[in-house]
Amino acid sequence: MGVRKLVVSLFAISSVLLALTTPASASPIPAHSVPNLYRCSESRSCDIKNADLHFVNYSSVCSYSDCNFVAAADWEKIALHIQPSANLLRGEYKAAHQTFSGGMHMPDLWSYWKLSGIDGAFATKVTTWSHTRGAVQNGVLHFGSMIAALNVRKNSALAIQLGVAETLVVTIDGFDPGGPLVVFKAKTVQATWAQWGSAVRAVWGVSTSTSPLTPPSTTTTTTTTTTTTTVVPPTTTTIIVPKSSVSFSANGGTGVMANEIENVMTANALTPNGFTYSGYSFNDWNTAPNGSGASYANGATYSFATSITLYAQWTSTTPATPFTGAQSTNWSGYILQNNSILTQTSAQWTVPILNCADTGNADSSTWIGNGGVTWTGGGSSGQLLQSGTEDDCLNGAQQDYGWWELYPVNAAQPFTNFPVVPGDSMEASVYQNSSGAWTTQLNNLTTGTSATMIIGVGWGVGPMSSSGPITFTSQGSTAGWTYAGGTTAEWIVEDNENAQTSALNPFANYGQVNFSDLGTNLTPWYLTPDDGIEIVQNGLTLSVPSPIVNDGFTVTYTGP
Repeated sequence: MGVRKLVVSLFAISSVLLALTTPASASPIPAHSVPNLYRCSESRSCDIKNADLHFVNYSSVCSYSDCNFVAAADWEKIALHIQPSANLLRGEYKAAHQTFSGGMHMPDLWSYWKLSGIDGAFATKVTTWSHTRGAVQNGVLHFGSMIAALNVRKNSALAIQLGVAETLVVTIDGFDPGGPLVVFKAKTVQATWAQWGSAVRAVWGVSTSTSPLTPPSTTTTTTTTTTTTTVVPPTTTTIIVPKSSVSFSANGGTGVMANEIENVMTANALTPNGFTYSGYSFNDWNTAPNGSGASYANGATYSFATSITLYAQWTSTTPATPFTGAQSTNWSGYILQNNSILTQTSAQWTVPILNCADTGNADSSTWIGNGGVTWTGGGSSGQLLQSGTEDDCLNGAQQDYGWWELYPVNAAQPFTNFPVVPGDSMEASVYQNSSGAWTTQLNNLTTGTSATMIIGVGWGVGPMSSSGPITFTSQGSTAGWTYAGGTTAEWIVEDNENAQTSALNPFANYGQVNFSDLGTNLTPWYLTPDDGIEIVQNGLTLSVPSPIVNDGFTVTYTGP
């Protein structure tokens, strides 16, 4: 393996200090801004241009849990930039023969909207839409906004944000990498994709016109000598057919495959696999990186009902070899031992999709570190400097976040305003910068954000940069802290300890994690099978690393 170049080049620590931005110096966020909104650049994974819209409070018109007109009116505000006043909507509501607490069913709303219009806008087509993340993103980009039915559970985080727990009809205002933006009760809140997935029951896309759809009609005028027939042509409405796409992931392999795009619900054969993976043969496609989702054979037909990502599934062509590494109750991966201080450790991985149906309340973490092991001939500072992602199941739903830790000096510190979701591509480094300060850096390559900690300075989140000083908004100080370095490097999937009892938590079924692009400051360097480590608890092997292939390896969950 060769030395992996760092993603950023660092100037002197004084430059870093000058570039830090603290909350005190940041511009104040307007009171109407969405809490926890991740401010990102407009892209296929970020559409927050409508996040700060103000909406009319319709509490005098109808009961919020019953009035589907409110969602339609808010939809018009977002998609058409018009919004009925409370008095106008009250008139529309009365014309539809609704009472304050007796709203209409959704089919009736669509019929009224098509025939009578709301504030002069007539629905011309209502499309039942998939509620997957990719479909919601494509739908919002296509329609401008969407309407959804949610079943919000009592005492859930989403219920606390919305202020109510029951079946609701809401409007989707946009989305960011963390989740969709939902409009309800004249305000916008941000749900996570996990909250959305557990609450959503139906999603609709609406097309509108300033004229109602009028069926063809025939009128006949008769005189004593002439009969004249006049045909009124129907109103012509142009409807843009929405598209669905399939993205292909090499999932550890190499190569490039373009997205396959078709009209929604237009079945077509999938593009044949074009990826390769040295030491492996292609097996099939799966909607989950670890193979726990729906499978598709090479060249199989896909309905294109929704946009999805398909991950290549590989079978090793290398004969299996007995595991010769070490055992641990909570670490699995590889540990490199060296005779002197290592000044850089790095790697990339994809945030796994946990099988939370299998392990409903459990956790795991994926990280890299320096100095976590004392070994004969190498020594250690007694401290482990590490950074990575926490991937947990909570009541059957997955939650993820980025963190750093200097063990045992402090408990793991989560980075805030640093969204992490399954499928994100992560890159982590632990290194000594040009000024001698020890640094951890966790980059979300999918969102373009970077979470950094510098010993003696602090930690925070900022934009990724390939040149110039590191800049971030400070989330805490490490002034006065020291770290002497370590003689070991680690690439680990871990079963965490309970902070209160020191007992191991239930281990989440993470499927597989592929560590790639492994790097250290040593030239040359290599890992051997004896450097591997597997998790064994009560005689049961739960997690095992593969042999090293192409500067990387895969850790696989083998638990019950």
